[in-house]
Amino acid sequence: MHNYVGCECPICKQELTERDDIVVCPECGAPYHRECYEKQGECVYRPMHGGGFEWHRPAAVKAPAICPACGTHCDSDNIFCTQCGQPLHGEAPQPAPGQNSAMPGADFLSTAQPFEFTGSFDGIPASEWATYIGTSAPYYLYHFRRQDQNGNKIGFTLSAAFFAPYYFFYRKVWLVGILAVLLNVGLSIPGMLAMMVEAGIALPFAVNTLTLSRIVSVTSVLVTVINALWGVFAVAIYRWHSAKVLRRWKQEASSEEAYQMRLRAKAGPCRAVLYVIIGMSFFTMLSTMFGVFLL
Repeated sequence: MHNYVGCECPICKQELTERDDIVVCPECGAPYHRECYEKQGECVYRPMHGGGFEWHRPAAVKAPAICPACGTHCDSDNIFCTQCGQPLHGEAPQPAPGQNSAMPGADFLSTAQPFEFTGSFDGIPASEWATYIGTSAPYYLYHFRRQDQNGNKIGFTLSAAFFAPYYFFYRKVWLVGILAVLLNVGLSIPGMLAMMVEAGIALPFAVNTLTLSRIVSVTSVLVTVINALWGVFAVAIYRWHSAKVLRRWKQEASSEEAYQMRLRAKAGPCRAVLYVIIGMSFFTMLSTMFGVFLL
């Protein structure tokens, strides 16, 4: 049935998609929407059936590209799968034993193997982007391509929405990561003061509890909005920062070979951030267990 995706229903003249309920004429093989065919009651090519007529896909209609990794039907002009981000043309990458292939949004824990890429983004070859980004290259280059096609920088990255500082530090966008930390700390102060007042801890200054409660409500809304904005524009920010870094490295390099060496040596995310996250999680778990034990 997937062979008919992208073809035109002969009755309603609308393009058939993989979500449509498609039926095929048993005589000539022409595809239809089931609803259209049942309403019509017969194949529009019925007068030609007796002459051995056989329906063929129009030459102008390209067969959909089928992702070799997840089997999703994608536009034949796409470079990457819209479902899992893997390259559509070529063999599916094989993950290491015990690992899962990368999926969109699986940025921190992506385990896909690097591939060869073609084309360019922001004047930088896709192969250099792939080296710089690391194992999450299919995900990011897919979104770069969508940004160029749609003419906007809007997207959504779940990890950036929930863990913006960690996301930007992991991706080596240091200044934005620091800004995210400062915003988080600044907007958490009213909440901490409210908890101290609730616990009966004396503050070195007078606080109106009603005003403080209102401030906490406002900052909570601001945190939600800011986190959503981080998620929406994270890929665009990362792309802008990375393009600046790659251009600077190329300008500073004495030769193309020196640039490639630096690219390979300094490319990829900051793995130390993962260790910090794991360490903090372990510390939190131990603190919780110790607190429960004392109780």
